[in-house]
Parts: sequence; structure tokens; C-alpha cells
Amino acid sequence: MQLRVSILFLFLLVSSAAAKTTSTTQYNYFKIQGQSAQQIYISLFKHAKGPGGHDAYATTSTRIFQKASFTIGKTCSVKNYDMQAMFKINLPVLKSSNTLPLVKTSWASFAEVLRRHEEHHRSLWLACAQKFNQKVQSLSASNCQALNKKFISLWKTMETDCRKQNAAFDRAEQLRFPKLPFIKMVSGRK
Repeated sequence: MQLRVSILFLFLLVSSAAAKTTSTTQYNYFKIQGQSAQQIYISLFKHAKGPGGHDAYATTSTRIFQKASFTIGKTCSVKNYDMQAMFKINLPVLKSSNTLPLVKTSWASFAEVLRRHEEHHRSLWLACAQKFNQKVQSLSASNCQALNKKFISLWKTMETDCRKQNAAFDRAEQLRFPKLPFIKMVSGRK
């Protein structure tokens, strides 16, 4: 899983509501098919490509929009800050009515693991966004240009840290996936 983050900074010099982080999630499904676990797995990899073209069972991408207002006087400081994260989670869905019942049950369990996995990535990003939101409230500088540099530096640090957290989660999950019943079925292991 690789998360693609698009950012739009919009700074306004007008008042806005209290600082907050909001999010929306859109689920998209791509169809896979097959009668056996092996056929389903092959279909999965024909259709599942993550951002950057790497193989992925499922993907999450997000776009983050930010809005801030400043207090300008002898210094420039953040008055209000809002962030909206829009997540798109892409998941496979089995569209074969003639799949063997045991395979279908194993697949359903695996598909649920994939959904929870992608939702955990979303949770990690939201936690990072909330930390950023709290830190950005205390930013100030001698002028707004300097404040903007601090803001961007803080954002880059948060984004790097959050990408590391998500990568560590993926590495841990990659160790767990081969032990899942569906993957064992694909490889012929019991």
C-alpha cells in the first residue's frame, strides 16, 4: 500500500470557525473473478495497481486541503486552522457466482482484512493530521512569509513521519499476510 498525498494550501486573512480536522472517505471497488483461489489471486493482480504502478491488493489515496487565517500585528501568528482530508479507498470485490463455497468464504475473510488494513492507513494519517493541527496553532513569526516557511517545514516533517509510520505498518502486515487462510489456499499450503 502506498499513500498518495495531494496538498492544497489556501491561506486567508479572514476569520473562520475554530480549528478542526475533518475527513471524508469514498470507497471504490474493482471487480475480480475466478473459481479457485489461484484464479482469484491472478485476477486480483491483473487489476490491483497502487500509486506508482506497484502491485497492491488494495490502495488508499488522500487529498488534503488546508485553510488558515492569521493574526497580523507586530508578529504573524495562526489565528484559525482547518484541514480537510479526502480519502479514496480502492478494494477488490469478487464477482464470480460460480466460486467454490470454501474459496468464497476464505476470500470474504481476506477481503475484510484488506478493508481493515486500508482503514488503518486512514487512521494513521488522521492521527498525524491532528498532531499537525495542534502544533500549527502555536506557530508565529516576525512576518507572515517567515510563518509560511515554518508552516511548510512543519508539514514536511509531519508528512515524512507519517509516511514512515504507514511503511512500518505495511512491513508488519506483509509478514502477517502469508499466514492468512486465503493466501495459504493460493499457495497450496494448509
